[in-house]
Amino acid sequence: MITVASDAVPPAPLPLTSRLVDDIAVITISVLLDATTRDQFADYLAQAGPALILDLGGVTFMDSRARDQSCTTGSAPSRPRRSSR
Repeated sequence: MITVASDAVPPAPLPLTSRLVDDIAVITISVLLDATTRDQFADYLAQAGPALILDLGGVTFMDSRARDQSCTTGSAPSRPRRSSR
């Protein structure tokens, strides 16, 4: 059984930045994303809204939980399809 001390230090805020480009949130992440940062990452993505771009260029490690979170948070903006004719 794993116990957590009541005096455990809360995790530091994630170093994420965001900006709007054509009404789409562009989120830049420069940190490892794993089980210890998953909840903060999920909260941040939820606040960003459904139209977002993740800049993962500074991510040093991403586990499957964070990957799944980033893939299921929202859907990509739909784009009109081109006719093949």
